[in-house]
Amino acid sequence: MKISQIRELVHARPFQPIVFHLDDGKKQLIKDPQFIVTKAMVAALDNKGLPVFMTPESIVDIKPLRQTKGSRRKRVIAKR
Repeated sequence: MKISQIRELVHARPFQPIVFHLDDGKKQLIKDPQFIVTKAMVAALDNKGLPVFMTPESIVDIKPLRQTKGSRRKRVIAKR
């Protein structure tokens, strides 16, 4: 995958969690907006705060995580 495509989604604001689809069939969910993107490596933190390293060549697709209706937080407004 092209570095420019990765950077575009990674640096989008507001940040949305991203799913990286890798060439070995695995998926890597990244919820933390702290990324390092170079020509040789993409480094990020996974859900447990552990470092994840991926080469741009191993990334076949990258998409923002879509929230389902049930996963959105509901605001509760107290009536007075």
